Formats: sequence, C-alpha cells, structure tokens
Amino acid sequence: MMNSYQIIKITFIIAVFSNILIAQGREDKGEKDFIRGADISALQEIEDCGGIFTENGIPKDPLMILKENGINFIRLRIWHTPANGYCGLENTLIMAERVKAAGLKLLLDFHYSDTWADPGNQTMPAAWENLDLADLKDSVYQYTRSVISMLKQRNCLPDMIQVGNEISCGMALIRMSL
Repeated sequence: MMNSYQIIKITFIIAVFSNILIAQGREDKGEKDFIRGADISALQEIEDCGGIFTENGIPKDPLMILKENGINFIRLRIWHTPANGYCGLENTLIMAERVKAAGLKLLLDFHYSDTWADPGNQTMPAAWENLDLADLKDSVYQYTRSVISMLKQRNCLPDMIQVGNEISCGMALIRMSL
C-alpha cells in the first residue's frame, strides 16, 4: 500500500509528463532539431518509492516511453546539498548517464541552492552562507566546474545548461552578497 508521500510523488510525475510537448510529425517536416523536452528530476525518487511506469500495461523505462513519443531533451535540476540527496551531484550523475544511454540530450539546470529556487525563493546553499564576495564567486565557479568535469568524466556532458531556475532579477546569492 502506498503512503500519501508516494501518491503525491506519482501525481507529480504524471503532471510533469502530462505537460510534455509532443510534436509528432515535426521530423517529417524538416524540424528534427525542434526541442521537445521533459523535466524528470524527480524520477529516481519516484522509482525508489516504488513508482513503476508502464506502456500498454507492461513495465517500461520511462525514458524510453518519452523518447518513443517524441521527446529529445531531458531537463535535470541540480541542487548543491539537498537534504534527501535527490537532485544532488551523485543522483544527477546517475540520471545524466541514464539520459545519455537512452540517446537523449541533456539540459542541466543549476539552481545554486540546496532546494527549490524560483523568483520568490532564492536561498543560497548553506555551504556558501558566510562567504565574502570573492570567496562566493570562487565557490560558484569551482562548484560549476566540478559538476561539469564529473559529467565529462562519465561521458555525459550536458547539451545545454540553465543557470538558475525561473530567475528574473538575478541570482539571490549574488544579490545577497553585494
């Protein structure tokens, strides 16, 4: 029996997958470079909680379901030090390998936070809270470089990088430091 947390997670992934733009037939019209993407950042957590994805009642890798239905880009968010480990570096490396193994392109979204970041919620990673501006800039650089280097070592470099998440007025960690 699933607990309410698992039901919420499954509902979340259904919502994410239901908002996917599927552009069927575009490749036949010369639009094979059109980006059709899905954010699967919560996928590993859902699977770890027992979530199973099926097609016609048969369990199937959700990445293959997406790919076979026109998705060509996968978005993964990365948090600096998430409380539960999901969306952290190790989880992101595993998921990036999975994305690349499925033959999909990867968009990596650096939140530069330990949790959700959006226009109303820009919290600096706890590890950077007491740094002066020079050390903060260096930490952002070193962290970003380290993540990209580790992805490169595993042959799963991102095809696109998003800096911040839904940020319209600058990253909070920089604003807070000035």
